[in-house]
Amino acid sequence: MDLGIAGKVAWVHGASSGLGRATALALAREGAAVACSARSAENLEEAAADIESETGGHCVAVPLDVSDADSIAPAHEQVVNYLGPVDILLSNAGGPPPGPSSRSVKSSCRAPSA
Repeated sequence: MDLGIAGKVAWVHGASSGLGRATALALAREGAAVACSARSAENLEEAAADIESETGGHCVAVPLDVSDADSIAPAHEQVVNYLGPVDILLSNAGGPPPGPSSRSVKSSCRAPSA
């Protein structure tokens, strides 16, 4: 499938495993240069290396904990310095604590940071 994103810059949060990693891989397969972010630098480096190896594309690891608002701007600056301005952003990180929604409480949800 051609999504028309070849040459675009994508930044995927939560990209060290699961849905985030699969999305980063899919974007790289479509020809996007991908910046992968997650809290675990070790897992993140492995994911970025695997994506580059599998696709032959460009994937960089930029460690980031999105719950630390002060770390977002410096991480964004790294992405822009490595790959250029971000065209596609997938923020697949954070969320309520695990468990059934019946146990969820309002205090576990917060407004996104600006």
